[in-house]
Amino acid sequence: MGRGRRSTLEDLAALPWPVGLTVGLLGYAGIRHGIPVVFARLDGPFAQAFAAQGDALAPIAWMVLAVCCIASLVAFVNARNRRRLLDTRTGLESLAAVGWREFEQLVGEAFRRQGYAVAETGLGGPDGDWRSKGSRRL
Repeated sequence: MGRGRRSTLEDLAALPWPVGLTVGLLGYAGIRHGIPVVFARLDGPFAQAFAAQGDALAPIAWMVLAVCCIASLVAFVNARNRRRLLDTRTGLESLAAVGWREFEQLVGEAFRRQGYAVAETGLGGPDGDWRSKGSRRL
């Protein structure tokens, strides 16, 4: 069964950490400084009032930056853990000791190091598990 829609934080954490940090900085600059400039150039009382109160957007801009920084930190830690997982495996015994999720991450990291783009789903469970294939047990 599928996992359903992921949150924005999970989507950002799935990206490389510099991308999440860049999105946060651009989002902050766009909300804090870009939106008031755009409204200042428009005519009308609403646009002028909104441009004059541009400081009211500061908390939203800081929240966007904070969420993106948290997602970047999660992405950095996850990438470091995947690298460490692959670096600590030395033989078949160490491979046999990991669970199926860690094995999926291990193989994904090995392919990443060879230049492939990898999407680890973690869906379905271990191979051979009858519950993961959607079939009924007889």
